[in-house]
Amino acid sequence: MNPTKVFVCPLSWGLGHATRCIPIVEALLAQKVEVIIGGNGASGQLLQTRFPELLFIKIPFHEVMLHRHLPAWLSIVAQLPMLIGDLFKERRVAKQMVSEYGVRIIISDNRYMLRSSKAISVLITHQLRIMLPLMLTPLEPILALLIRALVSPFSQVWVPDFSDEQNLSGALSHGWLCRKKGVVYVGPLSRFRLPLPLIPKVGGKVVAIISGPDPRRSLIQKEIIEQAAAESITLTTICGTPTENVIERKGTTTLYPHLSDDALAKELASAEVVIANAGYSTVMDLWALDCHALLLPFPGQTEQCYLAKYLATKGTHLSIITTNLNLTEEIKRFSEFQFTKKESHRGVDLHLAICNLLKDEKYANHAG
Repeated sequence: MNPTKVFVCPLSWGLGHATRCIPIVEALLAQKVEVIIGGNGASGQLLQTRFPELLFIKIPFHEVMLHRHLPAWLSIVAQLPMLIGDLFKERRVAKQMVSEYGVRIIISDNRYMLRSSKAISVLITHQLRIMLPLMLTPLEPILALLIRALVSPFSQVWVPDFSDEQNLSGALSHGWLCRKKGVVYVGPLSRFRLPLPLIPKVGGKVVAIISGPDPRRSLIQKEIIEQAAAESITLTTICGTPTENVIERKGTTTLYPHLSDDALAKELASAEVVIANAGYSTVMDLWALDCHALLLPFPGQTEQCYLAKYLATKGTHLSIITTNLNLTEEIKRFSEFQFTKKESHRGVDLHLAICNLLKDEKYANHAG
């Protein structure tokens, strides 16, 4: 067993930040490293269930909620005092993990203050540039400087994307605003174990993955289910709520609160049409499965709106909006569209990044 202790903790915003930590934890365990997981809420529950043998530290961070009548960015602004309080809490947690648990490496997914000068600290993020609503666009360079200041104390920044032009995140993690020493592009991070066995498509089957903060998630899910029922569309919906365990079946609709990685991969592979929210972790999972989708960005969530438009422009997915959603028409459009084929990439991957990280830790430990 490698004596190095690593603490991994994602942001509690939907499930995406947790799911992309899964391959990181698996890669660390393959190196015989002792891994401690931190988190809370649904994302913490997901990691606890996925790695029941690992020590889990429940940390009372707040979960971001999106108001049903406010744009996403305004909902976040309203919760700023609470989120700023979490930043101070992150510093205390980092100090505790180093002093009480002997952690030598901290890997934080989008928790900008979860770091320590006494440990190698890695930040995982695909947003080195934050997209703002149109009326606030002039403030983006200032916000980029703030992000750079928050990122600078980290030993490394891992961007889960490719560094070349055939990337998945576009301007969110590429371009002059994103250039910084210590940035490593580790490739997309997906929860799925590949390759999958050959799974035949089920004619007419539609699979919808609707995850993210409530109440927006529930409202979008309700709209899709009602339209599918009205048109007798065979629909399987995965809600992204791992704390629930009741499977609902009604007519041609099946509703799963959550599925294991293998079961979810099989559902997606067997679908003729996939509908998914435009969160970046979902985009990475779709890329891993070579699966095209109707991407549905949450209203007012500028990152998802940008990703859906960017990937639609590249021809890898189609973008839809919830306003005046016509499920039958969107399914027809998906079936008739000629999608761009997946391209192969070479570069730094997660395994190499972790090997280099552990080498740095051994050197620092020896030097100390």
